[in-house]
Amino acid sequence: MNVNPQHLSVPLLLAASITLSCGDTAGEATTGQRAISQASIDALDLQLDITSGAFRSVGTNSVWARAAGPVARFRVAAGPDAVGTVSVKVSNLHTAAEVKLLAVDYLNDSAITGCPAVAERTSISCESALAAIGDPCISATDCPSGLTCTAAACSATPLLDVCEVPVYVRDPDDATALSFDVLSVPCVAKQYGLAPALTPETVRFGVVGATSSLDRMESAIKRLKEEDVDFITLTGENIESSDSSAIDALETRLTRLGVSIVYVVGGDADNVDSGQYALLRLGPHDHTFSIGSTRFAVFYSAQRELATGGFARLERYVRTLKALHVGDGAGSIIAFTHTPPIDPNGIRDLGFKNHVEGARTMALLNQFGVRDLFAGRIPASDAGTFGDVDVWLTTSTDSLLHSVSEVLVVESENIVGGQVTVRRISL
Repeated sequence: MNVNPQHLSVPLLLAASITLSCGDTAGEATTGQRAISQASIDALDLQLDITSGAFRSVGTNSVWARAAGPVARFRVAAGPDAVGTVSVKVSNLHTAAEVKLLAVDYLNDSAITGCPAVAERTSISCESALAAIGDPCISATDCPSGLTCTAAACSATPLLDVCEVPVYVRDPDDATALSFDVLSVPCVAKQYGLAPALTPETVRFGVVGATSSLDRMESAIKRLKEEDVDFITLTGENIESSDSSAIDALETRLTRLGVSIVYVVGGDADNVDSGQYALLRLGPHDHTFSIGSTRFAVFYSAQRELATGGFARLERYVRTLKALHVGDGAGSIIAFTHTPPIDPNGIRDLGFKNHVEGARTMALLNQFGVRDLFAGRIPASDAGTFGDVDVWLTTSTDSLLHSVSEVLVVESENIVGGQVTVRRISL
């Protein structure tokens, strides 16, 4: 597979003169993104959150959440009066996702009122603690939290009892959904990882831009599934009208296709209740996730501009991803959005409305090592290079310039230095 040759060398406008600091606050409340990822069950004295995703329903002893991408983390924090078991269902995950108990935190009263009033309580990394049982030691400090040193070997303490191996089941009607039960333990928080057990050497995903109908979108997704992709990103306009019923119809189609979808909100969906309906149904407009050392950032640009506080939020995201990237030295950083900050074909001028904001955003992506940006608002199939960032457009509908019906298959290798290849597929 070769890198698509349709690259245009385009200067990064104004990059040398752009200041990357920003006075905006993160402002996640401006789109309600934090609220949709949190829930509580008062009867069980539980607080729950998913990173990143949206809670679709909350019952007296069960919850259903939709992940925003193929992997997620799910946390259940129990208050002092917690009792019983909560049933958890999470959909839109990688079809090979499993449930793993990553960590247990014993909470104090600064975390949840009514829990023990002590300065600090134990946090246990379940995976490392269980793996260290039997390791040689001289004292307890040689063993991970949750273990002690007995007869020169690390052995379990009662604190480790909460590190159970989760039992989960797959939904027979939705290949992206799985369910598991969480037993409440007062003043204990449990964090679960929902991801494939093995990190693939190569992350393969598809990109679908603007489509003329849901049938065309479904055809594009089915074609990409033949490429054995880990997930598919929708970057273009993929609803048939600007109303809530169109978003419902989109979600119905996506659920039955059996592949994880990273949904990038477009202008039509964003016009329904100021984007709140799509937010509740399909998850946050801004989020990050990782598969191995390939790291992804999704950011809002549905109205040809960033959201209020969007620049500061994006800066925080890519700064964090860059630190992780430097830490392991492998993989690549990839971004998705609806409108390219700068149109690869500058004559059309269909990027951000404000050219300074567009150049400033591209400079930010360059500063923090984003390798590729995929966008879908413009019904065309172009590619351009802005600084060190390759920008890709694709469409499955009539182009402004010529008729195209294609999607992208992208492979990112989890290797030192990283490598990304892109190819176009006709439908």
